[in-house]
Amino acid sequence: MLIIGAISIFAGIKYTRGRRPFAAIALGEVIAFIFLGIVVPTLAYVVQTNEVSLEIILVSFPFGFLIITMVLTNNIRDIGKDAPVRMTLAILLGRRRSVQLLALVFLATYLTVIILILLRIVSPIALCTFFALPACLKVLSLFTKKVPKTSEIKAMKWAAIHHLTFGILFATSLWV
Repeated sequence: MLIIGAISIFAGIKYTRGRRPFAAIALGEVIAFIFLGIVVPTLAYVVQTNEVSLEIILVSFPFGFLIITMVLTNNIRDIGKDAPVRMTLAILLGRRRSVQLLALVFLATYLTVIILILLRIVSPIALCTFFALPACLKVLSLFTKKVPKTSEIKAMKWAAIHHLTFGILFATSLWV
């Protein structure tokens, strides 16, 4: 746990600091997925149960995908501002392909829930996460149209609403 914790701390620092931070070399989404989406919930589980299981790692995937959507949404919104100073994944892919990737990550979030249900790792109650789908669709609609910067700011708001709604619904389904 100490080694994984130390690596996580290093990754967190390297995310924004140093000559070539992860967030500035198109690795922000990947690092956030691994360390905020997978490592944090897994370590929390290990601390409470003293065991590691494949199931907890798989259950953390939807949370990892949610983290990616937040980082990617922010990076899409900031393409113009960030382009002169860093190379995010959104800049590397371009706006259109970044929005397509965002849609795929949203899809992966929901598909993962279905797969977890089919594998009998989580209860079918987890389908309640689909109540967060309207917020997801709102994010995508705000990015797919030619819209002013204010709509992109609204997309960030809706991404946060989606993240919160999905997270609460998924966590509640696990508790039930």
